[in-house]
Amino acid sequence: MRRKLSNVLLLSGTYVWAKSGEMIDTTVNHVTNNCCDPEKYRQLQDRLDILETSVRNIVSAIASQKKGPFAPINAILERDPALNAVLSPQNNAGARISKESTVLLGEAKQSELEGNATIQLKRALKCSLAHLLDVNVSETTTSPSGKMKAVLNENNSLEIEWIPPSVDCLKISSGIWVRVSESGNQQPNTSTTEAYITVPQKCLKKRPNTSYSFILHGSSSGVNGEKRCHFQLKNDLIPCQVYNVKVVPNYQSLKGGPLSTDIFVPPTRDNSTSTESLIGVTSHPDSLGFTWRDNSGCASQLTALSLKIFPDGDKDADAKLPIQIPRSCFELVANETNSFSVHLSSNHSCLVKWEPLDACRRYKLEIQSVYWDARTKANFWRGASTMWETFTTEQSYRTLVTSATCNKDQFYCDGNCYENSWICDGTADCASGIDELHCDTEQCYDGFQCGPQCVPNEKVCNGEYDCLDGSDEMNSSCEQMIEYSSVCYQIRNGSGHLSSQITSPNDVNSTPIHLNRETHWSKSLFLISVQSNHQIWLSFNKFHTPEYHTLKVYDGLYSNSPLILSHSGATRPPSIRSSSNHLYLEIPSFYHQSYGVEVSYTSMASTKKPFIPGCGGYVYGDGVISFPNFLLLTAEITECVWFVEAGQSNRATVLKKSSLLSNGTKLTNIAAASQMDLHSVMIVSDGWNSSGEVLYDSRIASGLQARTVTYSISHKTTIRFLRPENQTNNKDHDNWNLSLNVSTMHIPEYAVVNMTAGSSGTIKSPYFPVLPYEGNSDFRWNIHADSNSTIRLLFAFFDTQEGSDYIYVYDGPTMNSSLILEKTGTVSSPFTVHSSTNEVLVRFVSDDDFTLHSGFLALYSPV
Repeated sequence: MRRKLSNVLLLSGTYVWAKSGEMIDTTVNHVTNNCCDPEKYRQLQDRLDILETSVRNIVSAIASQKKGPFAPINAILERDPALNAVLSPQNNAGARISKESTVLLGEAKQSELEGNATIQLKRALKCSLAHLLDVNVSETTTSPSGKMKAVLNENNSLEIEWIPPSVDCLKISSGIWVRVSESGNQQPNTSTTEAYITVPQKCLKKRPNTSYSFILHGSSSGVNGEKRCHFQLKNDLIPCQVYNVKVVPNYQSLKGGPLSTDIFVPPTRDNSTSTESLIGVTSHPDSLGFTWRDNSGCASQLTALSLKIFPDGDKDADAKLPIQIPRSCFELVANETNSFSVHLSSNHSCLVKWEPLDACRRYKLEIQSVYWDARTKANFWRGASTMWETFTTEQSYRTLVTSATCNKDQFYCDGNCYENSWICDGTADCASGIDELHCDTEQCYDGFQCGPQCVPNEKVCNGEYDCLDGSDEMNSSCEQMIEYSSVCYQIRNGSGHLSSQITSPNDVNSTPIHLNRETHWSKSLFLISVQSNHQIWLSFNKFHTPEYHTLKVYDGLYSNSPLILSHSGATRPPSIRSSSNHLYLEIPSFYHQSYGVEVSYTSMASTKKPFIPGCGGYVYGDGVISFPNFLLLTAEITECVWFVEAGQSNRATVLKKSSLLSNGTKLTNIAAASQMDLHSVMIVSDGWNSSGEVLYDSRIASGLQARTVTYSISHKTTIRFLRPENQTNNKDHDNWNLSLNVSTMHIPEYAVVNMTAGSSGTIKSPYFPVLPYEGNSDFRWNIHADSNSTIRLLFAFFDTQEGSDYIYVYDGPTMNSSLILEKTGTVSSPFTVHSSTNEVLVRFVSDDDFTLHSGFLALYSPV
């Protein structure tokens, strides 16, 4: 019977009740949501009364038809107590259907079912008008009209989710109507929009959160459009356009309150193309500028740029507050398509609130394009974020400069240098009279004394020179008060060199100065960043600073990282290692050659072993390595490793043992070597990898035969000190100053000797036999015989410094060939060496000691 009632057309005022599946506007004209206005509420109530009266009159008319097609309906009306209640006199309108109308007890169940049609009608009216009345339809109501949202999937299909306003409305829901149109165009137009699509309730998919969803497929989705519960857009959505998605609930053909939202269709692009392409970034403490190209194809819809700034480049750390930069701050880049630039500074017309960046610090910038509809100002889509690293490159403070370069015993004024003895001598030599100020030094208890002057304490470390020798601004108490003019550098190479020397605008060839005010106010800041999973070793090749200028090294990205070295003066700091792939250095910078800091660094694969100062390090060029005292180290420390680099690849490393007794007595090379071998196990390998050739192992060569000097083959050497198995030998370690002097020598070109059949010849040390050979030398000979021959070397004379200067013979063309002779000292009788190939390499090396030894003479011949 419910089906028959649904085919009845009722007209009343502005309301239309149509066939099931059709949607006809039920909007009450001139009604607003302001239910609190008594007059408008009264008008709405009047309209509802008219609707109820109209329904009552229509039902009464049908009830009066006892015969014909309306007879079955009339029978129902007579048995329906709900309709009888509607038509009763106490409801102020209409007449009873029939005085004889009664409820037949035998048909009570059928009467109850047929009465539900009226209940359904009331529910439909109540749910469809809820958004107009702004009343709660039940305790479980979400909102007067429910809720909805739309999500565009990657395959360009549209997933729509609808939450009914209440359980009661869900009971009489027949589904929903959906329309997708270009935002701002609310009238259906088949060329640009979609007409309403009817989605039955049975096609709505139930979701766990009491909501229902369905999918509108794109027209080119390839899915069969005739499939049951398959709904398809007539036209594909156009990228970079904003669309309005409108959902209208269907309450048994009565239209509920419409729900709508806007979606932005993102551009179609592959994953290899980022939405933004940064062209460049310039960053300073008080300004930030960057240029980028919008690759989305939606540049016309670009409204803002979201910017996040991560200090130290750590995206996992808390970022500075996101900055929303409106398009009004963008500038178009000349001769570029869809390219923009932004400049943020304190005095720029773009009034965007942002915090100035720290000087000389690394930052990571994350930018993200924001696209929204200019009409609603609602966010629709954000492009994929792009990351960019930058480093604030400079920091400027006031700098005191003087053109004076005077000797240590002089002071400067009026463009001249005067003797220090003229200070406070009773005669003003400077036009300003500064040389006769603060001269009361008899009671300098509450001041700062600098030579014959006594400067009040409040003038010390105030950034102005009051002492003529400058000591009031150049002492350790000013360390925390000095304002530097700093220059910042970010270095990404795996190895390199840093220097604090600055080219002075004045004459750098002048006499060494005692007062140079440029020197006092400069600093170089370096951030060294190497590849991940690597650590950084530092070696100090030169170090000389005033006591009040301190080198500082931080184990990380910035000066808020752990301080691992603070050093000043004239002694070299020890080698140090980072715990990560970053080091931050503050190096005092100087104009004059008498001061300076030179640092070499290299990177190596990370190790989990902790760094113990003095137990391992890095040496670049010349240096000194102290033997570790394992008695002072914990039992867990069984090895100390040093990495030595000669510098350029055409140089070799020379390692020479040295030892002093506690009383200052220096041992001979042989005695020093013997003591070192007792106190620690030393293994020297060529190169920095584990497969390098072992050049020396104290476990094999010991006692008087211990080697005092070891020569590398390549320009890199690894030295490993191992804890000796018998610790009792270390009991007198404190009586020794055991060290390994590191120096370098040039590697010469090979002297090539080609023998013809039956020929022979000689090779000899330089100046033999007239003069002793020179020290710190490396000589090499390649001797070639015919392919069917081998080579015999007859050493007719051999006299070298034992333990320091060596002859090496290799059975092949390189030092990677088998070693068939290693000889040092003096041999009284001739001896021979035979090769197994047709080539040999002869190497003669000497350390830097002065010697009276003659060297060697060898005769070669084919065999």
